[in-house]
Amino acid sequence: MREEINNIIQNHHAILLEGDKNLAFEIRDFLKEDNDVFLIEKNEISIEDARSVKENANLKPLYGNFRFVLVSANKLGREASESLLKILEEPPKETKIIIVTPNPKFISPTILSRMVKVKDSFRHVDEEVLSFLKKDSLARLKIVEGFLKNEDFNSVNFLDQLENAISRANLLDNKEFRESVLDIYKSKEALQIAGTSKKQILEYIALTLPKY
Repeated sequence: MREEINNIIQNHHAILLEGDKNLAFEIRDFLKEDNDVFLIEKNEISIEDARSVKENANLKPLYGNFRFVLVSANKLGREASESLLKILEEPPKETKIIIVTPNPKFISPTILSRMVKVKDSFRHVDEEVLSFLKKDSLARLKIVEGFLKNEDFNSVNFLDQLENAISRANLLDNKEFRESVLDIYKSKEALQIAGTSKKQILEYIALTLPKY
């Protein structure tokens, strides 16, 4: 990951990475060894958060060559997006802005047009997800039951992680896994519709996903 990140930050000032907060923390820990890093991690970035991002982006680095402003979020509110446009277009010379999100489609097109989107080749895969793939269907149902009791559990992010794990484990040559990835994609779309049952979606994936 180090070489990939280094190559990206040397050539771009505003970067969008597809991944969850674990990836954001991993990048922060890597960058802060040699650079000044500010991290904000929220489910949704508000206008107040956007102001904080801009204030920090305009600060000189306390050490290192760059000041990195790292934003980890599932969504950017409309007002926050509008507020961030200028700083993303013309950030200070010594500032790099990185947005990490599991759902780029929830980022406005105007924001995306000002950033370089990097594919998820070094995206973090949670051990919990790998363990889920290796369980039988009954064990998976119990895991899903536990997930749904956690108010902070993000079902779309979990499905993203499943899809990523299947790809990185080179399982797409298997027809059953290819069909499951299609089911995962359709499930993520369904979860964007108000009133969709997370329980039914996740239980369906738990029962139909092949065992790794």
